[in-house]
Amino acid sequence: MSSISNPLIVSSVSGYYMDEHTYEEEAHNSRIAHVIKRLNEDAIRPKLMFSKACQKGHMLKRLMQSNDCEAGQMLTPPKMSAVTNFLSIDGIERAGYTLMPHSNSLIHPAVNLLDMIGFSAPDIIPVRHTHKSFSLFHQIIVPSRGMIIAFDNRSLTSMDKTWTIPECQILDVPHWSDFAYLQWKSQVPEATELKCVMRYLITNKDTEAISQLINYQQGTELRRWPGRTYDVESQAGEALFGSANGIGVAYLLAQHKEQLGHKTVSRITMFRGEWEPLVLLYHVEDV
Repeated sequence: MSSISNPLIVSSVSGYYMDEHTYEEEAHNSRIAHVIKRLNEDAIRPKLMFSKACQKGHMLKRLMQSNDCEAGQMLTPPKMSAVTNFLSIDGIERAGYTLMPHSNSLIHPAVNLLDMIGFSAPDIIPVRHTHKSFSLFHQIIVPSRGMIIAFDNRSLTSMDKTWTIPECQILDVPHWSDFAYLQWKSQVPEATELKCVMRYLITNKDTEAISQLINYQQGTELRRWPGRTYDVESQAGEALFGSANGIGVAYLLAQHKEQLGHKTVSRITMFRGEWEPLVLLYHVEDV
C-alpha cells in the first residue's frame, strides 16, 4: 500500500492540528518577526554603546580632575591612591616584556601623517616592548611636540586564549597607560610637558561605530586634517573619551598626577589620514 502524507501537522508549541498551508504561513511570519527583531537590535546596539561611552567619559573626566586620593576612591576596587603599580621599567620587565630594537621603516606612515598635520619634528623616537605571547606595546615619542603616538598595541589580556595568565597575576598585568608613561619617561628630558596623545590607525570596532554615529548626528563625514574637534564637555567629546581608545589616555593622566602634573583632556580631534581610516588626537592641558 502506498503511503499517503498526512496533511495535518501538530504544532510543537500549542499541540493543536493545522493544515500544511497554515504551518508554512506561521513559519514564514516567524522568520519575518526574527528578521525585524534583529534589525531593531542592530539599530539599538550603537545607541546603547554610545550612551555607555558617554557615561564612561563623564566618569573619566572626574577621575582626571579629582585629586589623587579622590581618584583612588573611584577605582574598582577603591584604593587610597590612584597611582599605578608600574612606575619603573623593572615592573614591566618582571611581567615578561622586553625592549626590542626598532626599524624606522615601520613608522614611515606615522611620520608622513605628522608632516601632513604640521607636526613634523626632528626627534621622532619609536619605543617597542614585546612579550613571548606576541603581546606588544609600541609607541612613538616626540619630545619636542610633547606627544605620545599610540602606534601598535596588543595587550596580554586581549591575546589568543591559548595564552593563559594565572589568576594571581591578573592584577599585576601592565596596561597601555603603564607602557605609555614608562616609554615616554625613558625618552624625554625630565621637565618635558605632555601636550597630546594620538591614537593612530584605530581598528577597534566600537570606537569606529561611535565615530560614525557622531558624524551621523552632526550631519558630517570623517575628513582629513584638521578634521573636527570636540570639547570634552560635549556629548561627542564624552563619547570619544569613553571609547576603548580614550580610556587608556584617561588612566595615563589619572594614575601619574605626580609624575606628569595634574592634567586633563580638554578637546579631542577626530580625522583621517591618507591611509589611516580613523585617528584621534587627545589634547592635554593642566587642570
